Amino acid sequence: MAGKSLHSICRWTFNPGKGGFVPADMRPAMGGEFATVDMVKLVKDKIAPRMPDNVVLGLEVHYDTEVDEKTAPAVADALTDAGMCLAMSTPGG
Repeated sequence: MAGKSLHSICRWTFNPGKGGFVPADMRPAMGGEFATVDMVKLVKDKIAPRMPDNVVLGLEVHYDTEVDEKTAPAVADALTDAGMCLAMSTPGG
């Protein structure tokens, strides 16, 4: 098999096809706020199992709308549990 293939995933992954940023409350059926920790769990449960073994997933987040000082420990724990890494953090969003 080929070497590691690094890929990042963000909220845009869950876009219904309209283009643009998907805010945390875009999908009311998901219970209103779609927290970053919930997103990581969804990726772990629904997306990661479909990836080839050589794919390494990372998460892209916006500071302070998707992760901040208060939520960072829970997000880090969720990433560790999912076997993912922080791919990128950018301001705003």
